[in-house]
Amino acid sequence: MAPRRPPLRARMWGARLPVTLLPLLLFAACPEETPEAEAPLVRGEMPAFSAQAPIFRRLTYTQYVNSVGALFGTGLVLPVALEPDTRVEGLYAVGASITSFSSLGVERLESTAFDIAEQVMRDDARRAAVVTCTPSATVDETCARTVLGTLGARAWRRPLEIAELDRLVAIATAAATALEDFDRGIEFAMAAMLQSPHFLFIPEFGEENPEVPGTRRYSGYEMASRLSYFLWNTMPDDELFAAAAAGSLVTEAGIAEQVDRMLADPRSRAGLRAFLTDMLLLDELDQLTKDPLVYTFMSEGLGESAREQTLSDAERLVFDQDGDFRTFLTGTETH
Repeated sequence: MAPRRPPLRARMWGARLPVTLLPLLLFAACPEETPEAEAPLVRGEMPAFSAQAPIFRRLTYTQYVNSVGALFGTGLVLPVALEPDTRVEGLYAVGASITSFSSLGVERLESTAFDIAEQVMRDDARRAAVVTCTPSATVDETCARTVLGTLGARAWRRPLEIAELDRLVAIATAAATALEDFDRGIEFAMAAMLQSPHFLFIPEFGEENPEVPGTRRYSGYEMASRLSYFLWNTMPDDELFAAAAAGSLVTEAGIAEQVDRMLADPRSRAGLRAFLTDMLLLDELDQLTKDPLVYTFMSEGLGESAREQTLSDAERLVFDQDGDFRTFLTGTETH
């Protein structure tokens, strides 16, 4: 896949390629040597480009579930659905850029946030991973600030501002005082954190680019989320956060290094599956029905099997064979 990565890096760094081409570049690999029968590829001038307007992109349901799992570990009991994802121009990914939450959706998010927080704080192992200090009393603002500052930076995918952390600590203090329990205070603050737009949405507002006055670029933390939710369909890991904090995700070399690392990680397979499921509407196969009187050999698992066959073939083509996108469209083999 290496021959195609420079355009991918350029898109992720400076948004120079049309967004619809980026996913295809992920699994479009070229031979290392050009066959003698083919003329060498001649690249023309970069087409004119208009930067995308700032957006506040909503997490899809799958991204929400994956992000909760990344924060607290898998195995939590979550609702089957929250706010339904909406396809726009055939893609949930596009719909997430222009849709928000209904009143009913907000109520479901509130209930789910408190339920998640309760499960985390009632589980000894999960609690220990979150509460890394020992509270000295029912109300311990210093310990609460440590807990919420660390968790908040991961949940909101950037360091918290002082005023933001103060508000969360105030919630924890008020709840702990009223309920006479430090853990319940953290629980209420955690629920507030999970209902926040800073968790539920992915901002892409950009920042002034000091290297090219008059232009904007993605900030390091915006780029970390942009990479992770595209390539892995979940939130950034510790190494991506560290790269953002170090300032390397505003450079092309730093982004290239992280893209290479992320594509070598097994989580990139989940990212590819998520993209293809969206692009090819494979989720609709879950509701596949046929008249049993006409299609007598139809089974309930046919739709699921068809989806898995398509995804496993694509996964093998990309990660095991370093194949070409044309093979995905015209290949005659399956497993």
